[in-house]
Amino acid sequence: MVPRHGEVGPYIVIMCGGHPGAPGWRDAKYIEQGRTLRQTAETAGIPWKAVLLVGPTGSGKTPLGQVLQKKGLWGRPCLHFDFGEALRASAAQQTGPLTPGERDVVERSLRQGTLLEDAHFPIAEKLLADFLAQRTAKSDTLVVLNGLPRHIGQAGAMESIIDLQALVSLECGPATLWERIRLNAGGDRGGRADDTLKEVERRVGVFRNRTEPLLRYYREQRVPVLLLQVGTKTTAQDIYGQLDPDGAGPV
Repeated sequence: MVPRHGEVGPYIVIMCGGHPGAPGWRDAKYIEQGRTLRQTAETAGIPWKAVLLVGPTGSGKTPLGQVLQKKGLWGRPCLHFDFGEALRASAAQQTGPLTPGERDVVERSLRQGTLLEDAHFPIAEKLLADFLAQRTAKSDTLVVLNGLPRHIGQAGAMESIIDLQALVSLECGPATLWERIRLNAGGDRGGRADDTLKEVERRVGVFRNRTEPLLRYYREQRVPVLLLQVGTKTTAQDIYGQLDPDGAGPV
């Protein structure tokens, strides 16, 4: 059984499509380069339905998202949007949806280890819109949101453009997190120069203060919260199994 907290609800993550009646509307890409998700949703006539992965650094969000994209979940194919990866890629390239000024903001945020604040939310919108523009999400597609929103301000900004159906929280204490990172338990920490003990402690503090409050925020909005326990040697496949992937989801 899937561990759950709060009210029962639908479980799909992101459903993309155009407006009924348009030729090939179920497979059409309605996101144009540089458009915001808000504009895209207005064109499609739907909010983007979403499920969010939440957990401190090292808990296994990215490896889990990769497994979900490979294997699907609850009878549906998945797409995995890794916001951290999108930020790093946008800072490294001179092309893409961001302006030079926006890339400067991203580079500064990455260098200082800070979150994108409310004033810079359009950057997050552009990166997610660009991600969806590069892929064809059909009516039964589940798109896994990893790292966006990261705080309540971003969550509020996304209310009109996504319809969050469930939140998946990877539960892991500080000592376990450090050991997971040291052992590279998720297989995704190779080459991370920022995985020093001091930096990991700082990022965990930011998570506790800014991101963890999302659990209460969404519970108050009657969004199902799934709590998944993560140990030192827990793999992405282990976490995937906790989601009862062949089941019907949180029903």
